[in-house]
Amino acid sequence: MIFIAKQKNTDETIQISIKLKITDYFSLKKLSAKTNKPMSEIVRNFILQGMTIEKSKDDIDFIRKQIREELNSIMSGYMNRIIKLLVRIGTMTIAMCFFTSKVLYMLLSPYKEKFDYDDILSNAKKKAAAYLSMRDEEVEKAYKNIMGDNKNNG
Repeated sequence: MIFIAKQKNTDETIQISIKLKITDYFSLKKLSAKTNKPMSEIVRNFILQGMTIEKSKDDIDFIRKQIREELNSIMSGYMNRIIKLLVRIGTMTIAMCFFTSKVLYMLLSPYKEKFDYDDILSNAKKKAAAYLSMRDEEVEKAYKNIMGDNKNNG
C-alpha cells in the first residue's frame, strides 16, 4: 500500500513497506540505538547512498565513453602516420627484396642452368611470409637462427 503525505518542507513523500531478514532488522535496530537516529532515517539514507552509487556508475560509463572518443580523436592522426610509415617501410623492403634477388641472380649467372630467378624470388617471398606470421617467441627463435646462419655463412 502506498501513502502520499505532505511533509513540513512541502516535498511530497511516499510511504513504502519493506521486508527484512530478522538478523538485518536487529542490526538496523542496533545501529539506530547507537546513532540515535530513527530506523526509517537510516534506511532512507542507505537507499539514497545506493542510488548515488548507481548514478556514479552511469556517470563513469559516460566518462569512459568520452575518454575513448577523445583518445580516438587524438590518436587517429598518429595511428594514420604510423600506418603510412609502415607502408613506406614495407615498400622499401619489397624494393630491396627485388633488388637483392636480381643482384644475386646476376652474380649467379654463370650457374644459370642451376638457378631460376622466379624460383629464387618465390622462395624468398615464402620465407618472408612465414616470418611475418610468427608469434613473438618464434620471432626470437628465427632471429637466433638467422644470426647463427650468418655466423656460419659469413
